[in-house]
Amino acid sequence: MINDMQFKMKGKKRSYSFWSWVLKKAQRKVKETEEKTVNLISVNFPSAFCMLIRYEIINTGQKYEIVMQGDYQDQYRSWKESEEKEIPEAVRVEWLITENHANAKQVAAKSIT
Repeated sequence: MINDMQFKMKGKKRSYSFWSWVLKKAQRKVKETEEKTVNLISVNFPSAFCMLIRYEIINTGQKYEIVMQGDYQDQYRSWKESEEKEIPEAVRVEWLITENHANAKQVAAKSIT
């Protein structure tokens, strides 16, 4: 009976390094272009003329904030009156995040000390 024996056979070093480089580049491109899953953290109205949207990209774990200025008096009133601080129906959060993600401020994770 032959004992378990393992060994390596010599490969093609140049071909291996080239194709592993191509693989790394391709994986990076796939990661950059894949769909991103957004988790809405909160929508707040600090005042009747300001809206703050906080969200996270689940694929990368990065958190973002969008601050928008405008006339949000009706949404502010309905947000203040709701007990659980629900998002008013008039606010189209998905569209706002999609359109303004390029200008969103990335938020660093807070360290616990």
